[in-house]
Amino acid sequence: MPAHTVPATCSYLAQRTWTLVCVLAWLVASPFAADAQASSLHGTVVQEDGQPVPYASVSISGFQRTVIADQAGTFRFPDLDAGEYRLLASAQGYGTGEVGVTQPVPRPVRIVLRPDPVALEALTVTGTMQRSSVAESSVKVEVVPARVLQRTATNNLTEAIQYVNGLYTQVDCGVCYTNNIRINGMEGP
Repeated sequence: MPAHTVPATCSYLAQRTWTLVCVLAWLVASPFAADAQASSLHGTVVQEDGQPVPYASVSISGFQRTVIADQAGTFRFPDLDAGEYRLLASAQGYGTGEVGVTQPVPRPVRIVLRPDPVALEALTVTGTMQRSSVAESSVKVEVVPARVLQRTATNNLTEAIQYVNGLYTQVDCGVCYTNNIRINGMEGP
């Protein structure tokens, strides 16, 4: 007789108790079975000389999963199913690093980034949460270089940008001196 069946001679209460025991055993074992299938993938992002690259962006190719490394360059993808993955790492001032892994990985993954001065291209901050360069932007983007801000010796942003084309500062209150910035004639808020 199989172990999961109850003999017909058992009482109704014994059958229900047996069913309850089986359900409880399944519920207790389920989290452990899930842990056996999914585990964390972790590692570090480093330069060629072994120094960590703080706050590098690490993503899994083909998936919408991205994490940011900490100050020591370490990253972690929790609950990643077994399989083959391609990790992509990037950071400002570095080229993209790429490494293939088979999950579960027995030891931490190490992704090496090489300095790339061309990668210092300006980035556009948008509401799409996707990284894009100025050249790839679908809307008009104007970059205000640091030298424009450094040229004026002031601690006030509105004074520093008053000579940038398309930007206009407006004093909204002459008493409390609250300012408003207009971009290409549009309202500040």
